[in-house]
Amino acid sequence: MVWFSGARWRRPARLAAAATVAAALVAVVVWGRHPLANTLAATSWDVLGRASWIAPVVEAGNHDAAIVILRQLLAEQTRLIGADHADSLTTRRNLADALEENSPREAAAAYQRLLDDCVRIMGTEHSYTLVTRCEVVKRDADHDNPQQTVARFEELLGDCRRILGSD
Repeated sequence: MVWFSGARWRRPARLAAAATVAAALVAVVVWGRHPLANTLAATSWDVLGRASWIAPVVEAGNHDAAIVILRQLLAEQTRLIGADHADSLTTRRNLADALEENSPREAAAAYQRLLDDCVRIMGTEHSYTLVTRCEVVKRDADHDNPQQTVARFEELLGDCRRILGSD
C-alpha cells in the first residue's frame, strides 16, 4: 500500500505512480471491467464524480491516460446529462487541455468547437465564453503577425472589462 503523506506525496515519481494507479482504478471499478461493476447504478453523480480523478493524472504528465479517461467520461456525460450541460462543457475544456501536449492542432480545433457551443448555449457575454475565447486566441496566436494577436487580446480585454467590470 502506498501512503500519500508528507514529502513522499510531493515526489514526482510517486505522484506519477499514484496517478497511474488512480486511472487504473477508475477503468477497472467504475467503467465495467470489474465483476462488481454490473451492480453499480450508472447515475450522473457516478459520472460527474469521475472528473475528480483527472487532475492527478494530468499533473503527473500522463496525458494519454487523461485523454482516454476524458473521452470516456464525455461520452457518458453526453448520454446521461446531455452535451449542452455545464459539466459536459467543462469536460470538453479539460480534454482540450490534455490534447495540447500531444496534439496542439487538435486542441485548438477542440477549443474552437467548444467556443462555438459556448456562444450558442450561454451567449457571447457569459464568463465561461470569455475564458474560452481567451484559450482560442492563445492557441490561434499568429507568431508571424504578433500585432494581430495583440489586437485580438485587446478586443477580448475590452469585452471582459465591459461585461465583468474593470476590477
